[in-house]
Amino acid sequence: MAETVLRAFLVEAGLDGAVSLDSAGTGNWNIGRPMYSQARAVLASRGHDGSGHRARQFRASWLAQRDLVLAMDTDNLAVLRRLARPADSDRIRLFGEVGGLAQTDGEIPDPYGGNAAEFDYVLDLISTAAPVIIARLAQLLEPANPASVSSASGDVVSGASDDIVSGISSAGRCGPDRPGAPA
Repeated sequence: MAETVLRAFLVEAGLDGAVSLDSAGTGNWNIGRPMYSQARAVLASRGHDGSGHRARQFRASWLAQRDLVLAMDTDNLAVLRRLARPADSDRIRLFGEVGGLAQTDGEIPDPYGGNAAEFDYVLDLISTAAPVIIARLAQLLEPANPASVSSASGDVVSGASDDIVSGISSAGRCGPDRPGAPA
């Protein structure tokens, strides 16, 4: 859900060509499957299309290609930091922390298997954090901003520590905590 919402805010801000964005889970049990039906339904109820999303697993080798990795909760944050070299760990942050969600300590809960209200709540959190994240990116992309230096790929984004980064990944569990669970 986070990728879909962030992508919509990037388009709205006119930054869709300036930032690389993707998502992957830390688990491997739903690789290749479409987004969970309840997640797609709550996104659709608010005008977002998650039908093209397919689950995949985050790979440690991607850390060298992404300058900011946004974990949805502390469990995923811990997994991602274990995959990282010490030099990469500052680029791995909580989605809600970067998005200013102090009320959740920066965490976005995984609603998988929950009811519609839980999915709505998570989408509310993501929708609250996303414009904050995008506004920070827009500031760094302003030509007058001395920190807004383009990478070789032309993508510039920023993490919470205002370091320049060239790609964002969001990472969640990609489904339930047990292998083989239905999508």
